[in-house]
Order: sequence, then structure tokens, then C-alpha cells
Amino acid sequence: MADGVVGMTKQLKISTPLTLEIPRKTKPPKIFRINLNYTRNAHFQEMNKAKIMFKDLVEQLLVDTGQRDIVFDKPVNVTAKLYKQSNRRSDKHNFIAANTKFLYDALTELGIIVDDNDEYIKIETMYETEVDKNNPRVEYVFTEVE
Repeated sequence: MADGVVGMTKQLKISTPLTLEIPRKTKPPKIFRINLNYTRNAHFQEMNKAKIMFKDLVEQLLVDTGQRDIVFDKPVNVTAKLYKQSNRRSDKHNFIAANTKFLYDALTELGIIVDDNDEYIKIETMYETEVDKNNPRVEYVFTEVE
């Protein structure tokens, strides 16, 4: 069985971070939080740098996991699971919505999915949030719809 193929169904698994470090010339790196509360107030240049860095990171993650050659030409179902850094009360949609938007845009630009509209992203499922203090992230599974 080839990587990314379950039976005859294509599948892609990827974990994305909740923050990025944007390098600066004279100051320490800027921590960019990938959540709605932060992104809606971010400066457009900072947001653009973060999206470019995120796309490059996603491509590297796909290469590192041997999934860069997976391409979905059919619609997909997507599951997402948030692993937050602490037990602090939070709204998972704030994390997952922004992270998902960044990821879908990156996968579209990289040619992994055709588009991120309703024609190609059929069902999105969010699982219960867990805490992982050492590795906060969102884990996604894309499964091709037959």
C-alpha cells in the first residue's frame, strides 16, 4: 500500500502549528498567532509574510512526510483536531478557522487541492480539543470522496 492511499482512497495527514516566527532585521522574531483574534487585527504586510511562511512550511511538511506528490482531483472530506497549549478556556473556532484558511490557501497554491470552495471541500468535521503543552497544533486529515 502506497503512502497516502487507504484502500483506493487518497488521504493526506498534516499537522500545522498555531504560531509562526516572522524574522525581523533589528529585533527578535515576531510571534504571529494563527487565530482569528490575532489575524483580524494584523497589519496586511505581516499577514502576507505569515501566509507565505505558512505555505512554505506546509510544503516542507509534505516533503518531510513523503506526501508532496499527493494531489486531489476529486472532492475531499476534512477532519480537524485542535491540540492547544493549556487548559485555559478558549473557542476552538478561533484557532481552527484561521489555521484552516491558511492551510486551504496553501494547499490550493501548491496544487494539492483544486480549490477550497464547496465544490471540492465537502464535509468538515472538528473533533474534541485536547491539550498538548509541548506541541500545540491542529491535525488535519483530508480524505478523497469517491
